[in-house]
Amino acid sequence: PVVARNLGALTEIVEDSGGGLLFERDEDLPGALSRLAADPTLGAELGRRGRAAAEQSWQEKSHVDAYERHVEKLLAEKKRA
Repeated sequence: PVVARNLGALTEIVEDSGGGLLFERDEDLPGALSRLAADPTLGAELGRRGRAAAEQSWQEKSHVDAYERHVEKLLAEKKRA
């Protein structure tokens, strides 16, 4: 699981994957870490979600497949024009 500040690109990654906890202020970080340490089931579930998101969305094959679909779509649109 990921523990990240609710700021910038990591916010979207954590929210989309469901693989972690976000905190707002520096003083909130120890609480988020303690929550994970105290609840191994939560940590395991967040880790499972994060891994699933990484395997589905962030591996080379996923990116290449998405790129190829995009290129095919553009070529089809160009043929119709």
